[in-house]
Amino acid sequence: MRTGQRVICRIFFELLNRCQRLSNYLDAVGPGDTNEFVQLSRTIKNVLAEITATGLSAAKQASLAVTDESDEKTLLEAVGAVSSAFSVIHEFLGYFQSLPIRPETVLALQAAFGAEFNKHKPSVLLTTSFNAFEFDFFENLTSSLAAVQKVTAPRERNIVLQLPTVDVTSPLGWPLLAHEMGHAIDFQREISLKVAERLAPKTNLNVHRLVRDLCEEMSADLIATRAMGPAVPMSLASVVYCVHRNGSTGIQPPGFKGRNSVSTPPHAGGCMSCRITSQHTERYPIK
Repeated sequence: MRTGQRVICRIFFELLNRCQRLSNYLDAVGPGDTNEFVQLSRTIKNVLAEITATGLSAAKQASLAVTDESDEKTLLEAVGAVSSAFSVIHEFLGYFQSLPIRPETVLALQAAFGAEFNKHKPSVLLTTSFNAFEFDFFENLTSSLAAVQKVTAPRERNIVLQLPTVDVTSPLGWPLLAHEMGHAIDFQREISLKVAERLAPKTNLNVHRLVRDLCEEMSADLIATRAMGPAVPMSLASVVYCVHRNGSTGIQPPGFKGRNSVSTPPHAGGCMSCRITSQHTERYPIK
């Protein structure tokens, strides 16, 4: 088996693992008080079983075939199909009762960030987008009410950190939240803002936006890695490589600012900075 095929297989195994975790999540949710989730859960599990069986069949075929680029392409297409289906199915978890975030998840963040965590007091929640997010709840609420009512701002930001639902019981996925916590710290200390102003003065708006967003992602990566070590980039890579270009229905939570886009293809790179570069090549062409 070629090196490329081995890498694709590793990605595929990670996807299969998450498919199983998604099924386990539905088991934990249960049938509901009036059995309202029974049919929905059965439907999702059947679809998961079908797409994984199809993907496994294609992967087995490719691994047994002559090791050339066409087989590698076939294998990649199989992984892409499973990835696309998984991302869409994950968003359909919004029809189910959400499980609470694990107390040990919050304790892990608190232990890693110490006083910074206590200063920001983030609300840690799950999201049905296969992604992680950080945003200010108050800011998004008031922006929605802007045309109706002016609201007095609180003293502190209402920080929300969101973890993909499928990773609620997986400690390997929790470091994603460290990256999002890094965004909150970066915003409060204006680290990336100051760096971006020095690197790219606002003479060219497109360049400035690109540099600013790159600085935001790099700052969040560095802050998170300082707090939790190499688990952070490994966790980020695990999500990036499980996402296919067409894997999302486009549903995003309030406060989404273009970060961590689930539409970014796996080959865009394992770090947030690589992904932002890919996004801005199309969004903000440099002239």
